[in-house]
Amino acid sequence: MMLDDDYSGNSEEARQLAEKFEKMLEADAVNYMSDEELEEIVEYYFTDNQPSKALKAIEIANKLYPFETFFYLRKAQVLIMLGKLKDSLNTINTALLFEPSDSELYLIKGEILDQLEDYAGAIENYKTALPMAENPSEVYLNIAFSLQSLGNNKEAIGWLKRIVAGGIENEHILYEIAFCYELLDLDNECIKFFEDYIESQPYSSVAWFNLGLASMRKLDFKKALWALDYAVITDENYSTAWFTKGNCYMELDSFEDALECYQKVIEIDGPEGMAYCNIANCYEELGNTAKARTFYKLAVKEDQELAEAWLGIGMTFKEQERYHDALFYVKRALREEPDNTEYMIELADIYYHLDLIDDAEILYEKIIGLNPSMLEAWLDWSHTQMESGNNQRAIQMLEDLHPFHADNCQIVYRLASYYFCNGDVKNGGLHLQKALTLDFSQRQLFFLHAPGFETSKFVNELIDLHHPNKN
Repeated sequence: MMLDDDYSGNSEEARQLAEKFEKMLEADAVNYMSDEELEEIVEYYFTDNQPSKALKAIEIANKLYPFETFFYLRKAQVLIMLGKLKDSLNTINTALLFEPSDSELYLIKGEILDQLEDYAGAIENYKTALPMAENPSEVYLNIAFSLQSLGNNKEAIGWLKRIVAGGIENEHILYEIAFCYELLDLDNECIKFFEDYIESQPYSSVAWFNLGLASMRKLDFKKALWALDYAVITDENYSTAWFTKGNCYMELDSFEDALECYQKVIEIDGPEGMAYCNIANCYEELGNTAKARTFYKLAVKEDQELAEAWLGIGMTFKEQERYHDALFYVKRALREEPDNTEYMIELADIYYHLDLIDDAEILYEKIIGLNPSMLEAWLDWSHTQMESGNNQRAIQMLEDLHPFHADNCQIVYRLASYYFCNGDVKNGGLHLQKALTLDFSQRQLFFLHAPGFETSKFVNELIDLHHPNKN
């Protein structure tokens, strides 16, 4: 049972000791080895990821030196590697009987309890270790993570801030603080923290980035762009900041500027599915369907599971009324995200345009089953009913829906148009008056679904009657 010849992770002396130990095991002649030798052997196996050999060496060491806590600590860590958490916990508890003031033992115990999802117990042990710890920041971080697992993000921020206050510039900590603020929906506090941090650390690209991200969540896109500009000035290759800056420009409908940002992401990171997808979306918004489709296809080439890109290809075909082509790609998007009701809506509409009304019906029922409050699905479904000649069913669907959305003018205008189209002028007039009262500016919604009534004297009189500027 000799060691592999290609091992190079430990010193030659440790290797020779391990070979000597293995020969003694084979001869059943391990009568005595010094504690220093056994420590080196255990460390050799531990660092070389040979847990079974490490445990064998620890077993011998425990017999020869039963009060040496090093061997218990390493045994606990090996047992963690093997997933034997409860055995590991018992081992650490034994070690603590011999060394109740060893901070590392409390840290290891905390980590075990974390993995056992006893987060309160983990925090208790981390706090016990804290006064004795050589590196308090490591303990602060462990406490913060355990608090996050308990859902106590506010207290977690306090511990993370202690790390920052200690002068440790750790980008990971800044991301964690930002994440906690986001979970707590405390964007103003997040902005204040990063503004203060930037006062002392003006070249922290991560701080500028998180300031921009929090500002975006507040819909302050001007401030977000300002912060993200500094993020990429301080780190020109910060691809996440470029990507987020592109998203910010998208929110502002500045699609040309967004394009430049996403292209910069590709330049930094190389071909990447989501960046290609966003470039395609920019071209789509700019009216260049051909280029949009090209980049959506590049996106799926990079990431076959990117549903958004498959859908994008389908939408470019749908825009050109090439419904048979669109059908394949939208179905492919749904294969990746089978419960995405937004994608289902698009597929149902394609079925409708292909005169596959039964397929559209089945899909609308599925959508409503998954998301009963999805207004768009109800409206589209009612439209297919009207187009199929099922006028009364379309009307009833919206009448059933109306009480749950009493102030939604879309439903009321749609009902008015359906009643008029069905020859029920009385109910049509009542609903049109209500819709006009709810939102006069949306009156074209009525004509959208009741074409031909633009010249109706009765309809125009009702509209004039409800005009907000009427004397």
